[in-house]
Amino acid sequence: MSLNFVPEQHQEVSYFNNRIVKESTLESGSLPMLCSGYGQYHTDEPGKKIRNPYTQINLDGIRKLVHEPQKVDKPQAQWIIPSTLLCRSFKKQEQNGQFYLLWADIDQNPKGIHAIAEIIENIIPGNNFEIYTSKSASEENQKCRLLIPSNPLPGRKWILCQEILNDKLREKGVLPDRKSEGAAQLCYLPNRGKYYATQSKRDGLSFDPESEWSEFIQIKLEKLAIQNAELERSKSEAKSNLKTFDSLGYSNLIEAFNAHYKIQDILLRADYDQKENKFRHPNSESGSFSASVKNDRVHSLSSKDPLYTGGSGGGAHDAFSAFVVLFHNGDRDAALKDAGDSWLTIGYESWNTVKRRDYSHHDNSTTFDGDIHFTNEEEQSEKLQEEKFILDFPPGLAGEVAEYIFKSSRIPIKSFSIAGALTAISYLNQNYSYVLNSDTPLNLYQCLIGDTGKGKEDPRRAIKRLADATFIIRNGSHPKIHESMASGAALLRSLDDFPNSLILNDEFGMYLQNTLSDRGSIHQKELIKDLMTLWGLGRSYFGGKSYADKKQNIDRIDKPYINLMGTTTSLELLDGITPKAIDNGFLNRILFIQSSEECYINRSPETLINQDLLQKILSIKGVGEKDVRIKEIVYEDGAHDLLIQLVESLDEKGQFTNLWSRAEEQAIRVAGLLAIGDGGIIKRGHVFWAWNYTTGSIKAFARKLDKDFVENPFQKQVVKALDFIKNVKKYSSDQQFGRYCGRGLMPRGKLTKLLKMKSRDVEDVILYLIETRQINHCDEGGVKCFLVR
Repeated sequence: MSLNFVPEQHQEVSYFNNRIVKESTLESGSLPMLCSGYGQYHTDEPGKKIRNPYTQINLDGIRKLVHEPQKVDKPQAQWIIPSTLLCRSFKKQEQNGQFYLLWADIDQNPKGIHAIAEIIENIIPGNNFEIYTSKSASEENQKCRLLIPSNPLPGRKWILCQEILNDKLREKGVLPDRKSEGAAQLCYLPNRGKYYATQSKRDGLSFDPESEWSEFIQIKLEKLAIQNAELERSKSEAKSNLKTFDSLGYSNLIEAFNAHYKIQDILLRADYDQKENKFRHPNSESGSFSASVKNDRVHSLSSKDPLYTGGSGGGAHDAFSAFVVLFHNGDRDAALKDAGDSWLTIGYESWNTVKRRDYSHHDNSTTFDGDIHFTNEEEQSEKLQEEKFILDFPPGLAGEVAEYIFKSSRIPIKSFSIAGALTAISYLNQNYSYVLNSDTPLNLYQCLIGDTGKGKEDPRRAIKRLADATFIIRNGSHPKIHESMASGAALLRSLDDFPNSLILNDEFGMYLQNTLSDRGSIHQKELIKDLMTLWGLGRSYFGGKSYADKKQNIDRIDKPYINLMGTTTSLELLDGITPKAIDNGFLNRILFIQSSEECYINRSPETLINQDLLQKILSIKGVGEKDVRIKEIVYEDGAHDLLIQLVESLDEKGQFTNLWSRAEEQAIRVAGLLAIGDGGIIKRGHVFWAWNYTTGSIKAFARKLDKDFVENPFQKQVVKALDFIKNVKKYSSDQQFGRYCGRGLMPRGKLTKLLKMKSRDVEDVILYLIETRQINHCDEGGVKCFLVR
């Protein structure tokens, strides 16, 4: 194979074969017409609103395009499915397609088409192939596609050969896109960009994978047979009647259901197809396994899937929520009744039968007869579930750090561990990496919201351990971490020597109360103002400050990089928030992360940092050193488009609209942090996870404000009192009032102590709650007590 260089206008370059290759007439003539179309929306599938007949192209037509490529935008570009079946259904192509080409899409770290050609000659010596650069290729980044004419293959066997081809490319250090293993995945034909190059071999034979790769095909078939047998066994078990479970020991039906049923059980009973840990919904047109299971939750990327959660920020489905959607069309009440009647038993009786008998001994009157009956506990549990922010651990290094924080915590909280991991990586990045497209720095402001003694401190301790270890190993120094700041000037002066700082502020809500209220000092108010300004200056500079006393002047600070992680209780936070803080843009710079699950005590936390994890953290450039170099983080193909689609689909309105104004930038920052420890390129998975993390936190915070935020000081005390009464059992260890609190009663004396108000003012709050029918009262042995209605 010899090539010549033909420079063209606009600095476009094209390579063409310099000689006439000896074509194989048999090969060219034996390759039939293959399915083709123009642009990703070209379809002739039944049920589509706009249908256009598919076109066809054979090997001669493809080779002609290699020499004389299209020159159009990608949405209008011609593609092929290398099958004679005129259809874009993955399932139909897999079952009925007849394929005549193997192909690969090489976008990540391509080695250049000359190197790819040598690799292909090594993998399939003596066989023909076509290689051509993609529309977005450049001379430095020669993204390309590979086509290999082959003997005919049925759909399922073709998929196996595609897997083998991609496996062999990876063995040679090439990273193909595994989507090419989909039976109806579109392969775009040659389309000239600013740079275009080709490499072809046409004097050999069509490849015969069934002969050449028979050993590899057999191995994959045997593995597939084992997987299919296991799947059939799982399906059989899932579809069997599981009513024999004993449901004693669970506080509510949803908890019992999720304990007895795996998410896989629900999916298989709903006729989902399974492939390893991925699932395909019954109505799939693409045939792709777009739903994945992790940590007992399913997350679907297909908008046609009833379990689709894309861009909603609400988290993935557990077994019960999937049961609600798939078996009861989203009717939670019907699902609760069905689950309690037919899916769960206590002994030989249904859950509902036993619970109704237990509940019949209690009523909702204002008198107290030894225990409290909280009505509709399933509804309370579901409402609590809706307010939680639930997300799987992130991919790559961020996920590993989050798992370390989780395991090293005395009270492990998943959402707090994830937030701590992002803050740790952001701080250790030291402003070294940033997202190129939008020139976005990767610093974060986050606030963890949880009750006192419920795990908020653990991520702060873990971050300190991680920072100490990496800084000391790197250069023998200590990290620059502050527990608090006295003023804006103090913060700015701390950045004089080294403009990278981490603030770990405990009791962040109380701090907001002081700085945002009328009683706050001017120094604290200036700190909030400076934090607002510094949040977005990681790629710019702070212009400095001038004072009457020139000795106090603060000079310009280049690329200040501030990370903040505060912790607070819900009550203290809401008491410190004002409408002005919501509107002026300070709160939308902060991601508020709420506790994602009930707390338990880990009495043997693993605080020792694994050496493998430590080495991965040390590989983050900039850790513990004044590194003046920078790392530009870019998107893989399609990742930035996905982000734009998610942003454009956002339609949040209402009184807290301003909380959403920085959602896109926050998602970019989070995605960039994931990319730092997962290949250095923002992938579609990073974008999707970051968008869910960002929007999930904003939605949960907005719901909390909508439910609990009030401007009037009296109303704030009412909200506090109601929260104390709702959660009275937290005070069951109180020496004076514990015997009442443990039974669900809030004594008046305990409430007065908690509210820290005068007795007369407490009486006004209690009277309001009784008159608005939010609480009941009773007299228990001469002690006036309250309980939620």
